[in-house]
Amino acid sequence: MELLETLRALARAGKAVLVSLHDVNAARRYADEVALIDRAGGCRWGAPEEALAPERLEEAYDTEFLHGHVEGYGRFVLPLSKRKKG
Repeated sequence: MELLETLRALARAGKAVLVSLHDVNAARRYADEVALIDRAGGCRWGAPEEALAPERLEEAYDTEFLHGHVEGYGRFVLPLSKRKKG
């Protein structure tokens, strides 16, 4: 997390920072803008609260998630299982 905090400080100082993460929670916590790319190659771009909204994550990953909030940390998601078809 120290690296992400350093990159965030650089971005806030006006530097351009581009990072590829597969950790949704880290992206939500540290990014100003994110791109969520789904299995079909579609992309949602925007603020983490919008692009990583629960329904978008579940659709992109075809997975059910546990969504929660911890004081001092913020919102988080944990993958539970593949979504059921039908």
